[in-house]
Amino acid sequence: MRSMTGMGAATVKGDGAVVKVEIRSVNHRFFDLSVRAPSRLGVYESLIRERVAARLHRGRVTLSVELDLQRRHGEVIVDEEYVASFLRAARRLARRHGLPGEIEIAQVVSLPEVFTVRERSLPERTMRKLLLQAVDEALDRLDAMRAKEGRALVRELRRRCKAVSAHRKVLIHRTRNLPARLRRRLQQRLAEVGAQDVVDPQRLAQEVVLLAEKATVSEEIERLGSHLTQFEETLDADGPGAKRLGFLLQEMHREVNTIGSKSSELPITDRVVRMKEEIENMREQIQNLE
Repeated sequence: MRSMTGMGAATVKGDGAVVKVEIRSVNHRFFDLSVRAPSRLGVYESLIRERVAARLHRGRVTLSVELDLQRRHGEVIVDEEYVASFLRAARRLARRHGLPGEIEIAQVVSLPEVFTVRERSLPERTMRKLLLQAVDEALDRLDAMRAKEGRALVRELRRRCKAVSAHRKVLIHRTRNLPARLRRRLQQRLAEVGAQDVVDPQRLAQEVVLLAEKATVSEEIERLGSHLTQFEETLDADGPGAKRLGFLLQEMHREVNTIGSKSSELPITDRVVRMKEEIENMREQIQNLE
């Protein structure tokens, strides 16, 4: 499992060009990719999207590309006609007004619009190769960071899952003799009001059975155990599993909530509150998992 939060960057050089790619991702319910690249690389955007979508499944992802073409990919163009026209006009002005001096090259090259630089395009095959190499390397680094964060999240989820399991074991022990405790409690209440000799023993036994049926949580505890087992198995599985984990946590919360509503004993209520806290913490943690 991987976190949805991470960053990866790569710089690839070749044939006088430098391609820099940076990818950042944060948690998001779905996969949302934004590509920022120079206009000359717009033709490759669909290819970049396919490349990223093949590696990432969820998260808000921002990919930026920088392209630097070095000098040998630029051609200097001199406006010869503009220079010739300037020289003719300058000499004509000197003769007409009897001005001394010669025109130097520094004066010519300092004129605006004498030089223009026309960038040469890299061959399509070369550009594609450099760009995809940079994207792949950036994705590798992003994936490594997301995997590292994911391992930390899984360890935390596993720890909290074991805490819920420990509370569940206490519930198993506490609910084992529930009918007997209910009988004693009912007898104590009858004794407090002086009605212990009035109530028929058979009627008392029926009431105890009814109370025990209403308070029995063995099925909920069993289903909770099944959800915890599936949760652990999902943590051990390969690939994205956050959606399944979210569903299992929802079911865990349902079972724990039912246990709490059926029981009025303070030790059981205390365990229910603790389990709810752990489950809520896990629900927050999986928001960052892919």
